[in-house]
Amino acid sequence: MNCSEVHYYGPLYHSGELETPLLQDFREHLESCKTCDETIQREAAMDNALRLASDEIIDVSRVRDEVLSEIKRERAPKSGFRLTPTYGLAGTAVLLLLLFAAAMVFRPGTQTPLTIYRDAADDHRAEVVEHMKLRWAQDDASILPLLKSVGATEELTQQITPPGFHLDRARICKLLNHSYVHLVYTDGHREVSYFLRAREGEALTGTPILTVNGKAIYTDTVRNLSVAGFQSNDVTVLMVSDEPNQQVLETIASAARRF
Repeated sequence: MNCSEVHYYGPLYHSGELETPLLQDFREHLESCKTCDETIQREAAMDNALRLASDEIIDVSRVRDEVLSEIKRERAPKSGFRLTPTYGLAGTAVLLLLLFAAAMVFRPGTQTPLTIYRDAADDHRAEVVEHMKLRWAQDDASILPLLKSVGATEELTQQITPPGFHLDRARICKLLNHSYVHLVYTDGHREVSYFLRAREGEALTGTPILTVNGKAIYTDTVRNLSVAGFQSNDVTVLMVSDEPNQQVLETIASAARRF
């Protein structure tokens, strides 16, 4: 499970509704990723603060069940709907809180859309910048099977190598539920990530910045990381780096020229 998936499943984790297989992966990620662990702890603290907003100690399970049942029965609010003091002042406060929380969970578009660029940036941040404890392939004999598993080739890794860099390690990861090989290149001081897979009909989204050798170049910025990518008829290539956008654009354009 990567950082994007942890953010996506966070609400289910806090509500105790995350299924066992995912829960195990979720907790393993938190153990190895300090950033996500701190985020989840902050969210949990906020949830606890909201639960303590009432000055009366009450059992909210019955109210919660009734609110969720009401949401299932009526997806849209009816005219004339009004809150009654059935549960007292504290109960009404909790009811309002639960209604707001449920609306935020179930309302479409409350989360930032997960894009291929954001997913790649999150993987680079966790696995490269923050040195998540993972098993990497670090020699040609181990890396080649990984390339083949996603339809990539050793020649491709050479075509995308930035000037002055060399391939340091590789592993298989998931971006938007597709398997990519994550390649980390280094010049001894800096590290950049490439994500490769054989193209299977998917198309990069957004507005192309330029076209090189018949290939549209796409870019995005995710916090302090620059992401760029292109596609040929056969492969999808993404690059993530903390270098300036223009430099990343030039590097990915240079790689596109070699295809």
